[in-house]
Amino acid sequence: MTANGPATGARERRARLLVQAALAAIVLATLVHTRADPDLWGHVAFGRDIVATRSVPSADPYSFTSDVRWVNHEWLAEVAMFGAWAALGGPGLIALKVLAIALALGLAQIALRRQGVTSPARDLLLAVAAVASIEQANAVRPQIFSILLFAALLATMVRVERGRLAAIAWVPVILLAWVNLHGGWIVGAGTLALWATTRLLQAPGSREARAVCAVSAASAAATLINPYGWDMWGFLLTTVRPQRLEISDWQPVYHMGPGVYLTWGALVAIAALALWRSTARPPLARVLVVIALAAGAFHVNRLLMFLAFAIVILLGPQVQQALGRRRKESRGPAGAVATAAAAATAVVLLAGALGTTAVYGRCVIVESARWPEPGAAGFIAERARTGRMLTWFDWGEYAIWHLAPGIKVSMDGRRETVYSPRVLTDHLSFYYDGRSARAFLDALQADYIWLPASLPVVSRLETGREVEVLWRGPKSVLFSTRPIGAGATRPATAEDPPRLSRCFPGP
Repeated sequence: MTANGPATGARERRARLLVQAALAAIVLATLVHTRADPDLWGHVAFGRDIVATRSVPSADPYSFTSDVRWVNHEWLAEVAMFGAWAALGGPGLIALKVLAIALALGLAQIALRRQGVTSPARDLLLAVAAVASIEQANAVRPQIFSILLFAALLATMVRVERGRLAAIAWVPVILLAWVNLHGGWIVGAGTLALWATTRLLQAPGSREARAVCAVSAASAAATLINPYGWDMWGFLLTTVRPQRLEISDWQPVYHMGPGVYLTWGALVAIAALALWRSTARPPLARVLVVIALAAGAFHVNRLLMFLAFAIVILLGPQVQQALGRRRKESRGPAGAVATAAAAATAVVLLAGALGTTAVYGRCVIVESARWPEPGAAGFIAERARTGRMLTWFDWGEYAIWHLAPGIKVSMDGRRETVYSPRVLTDHLSFYYDGRSARAFLDALQADYIWLPASLPVVSRLETGREVEVLWRGPKSVLFSTRPIGAGATRPATAEDPPRLSRCFPGP
């Protein structure tokens, strides 16, 4: 080594740290960008109700068509979301989401370190997990808790495989929290069952096998500790199906855009490359878990985040070996120039990412292209203070937030938790067909109808005689099923221009 070797090494370490900080800041800026999911208004409102009453309701007070017992399988997540909203408003919700994903990435990093995965392979793997999470983590949803607890489960499995058998005691705790936070616990339970069964068959008489059996039973019992007991199992077993045509992240990969199927393809390619090029074979249980999640994600793209974290945590050592050894860095003038350029670029990216974080961290974005006009809810609250309102699927919880308790809705994003399949099917038929609109309206006995102007049924209603227009805006139309006085209608005017975005909760 030359005399300036130590100084060169120090510069390179500082440059590497700057690059890592810049990458982390870019991931943070990307995660901070948050859109309002159609269910966000409901999640915060329902969490508020639970905190106020100190109970989890089984009867729905917000809809006049709900016809099944309300099994709120996300009640604890909604309490957390309301707490974040009550404390800091929109920035609090964003912070909650970022914290959950950051903790999941932190658990992945710890698991990789314990398996001997070093930088830069570790940084690359964490970037893969973060990038694969962006699409589905762009909103504040109870699903963020699923990815955190899934990472915790995988990290625990790794510790057990490396001889820390006592760590398995955390599994029932993870499942206990998970069953009250989000329905994704069934993915965790399935992963645990597959992993435990494989380990059991490989060493049936071992101490680990006995511990796995005991903990699996304890974990199953832990999922019964929820406000609904056995009914939680029955609810999820009968309602969790891939046939949810109106929900995008329940669709198969091949029905989605390039971003989704390219993500799935890239993840599968990484796993295949790692298994093909690595000489250190992973435990069979890990391979089976990854294969099962890859197949599941192909049919339900919501599982892509789970697949990404499974590949990163369970196949991390194989990915590192597949990447090969890093080439020795140049110590000459060209190496010094490259180091300086990397450091300068990292500083610029770091500053830009932090500035972006500061901007997007202030607001959960309500995109105007997806939601009613800002003045619509205020107009409705003034002119239609009480009654029954036939609502668009995505706008139900938005209406609950702005118009309850006077207005009760006919449909919202809670789906099977409060509505039977018949109620949902009847609404979908009305939205997109409308030929039997009169019979549906008679059966529903709604006082008002608030729908996106683009729905096929709207043109039928506007040209028919069944209802009268109470509000007509660029994005939405409010109808009355009852006679209304002259001058009560309000057509779209220049006073209601569509805006690019606004902040949650709106209007």
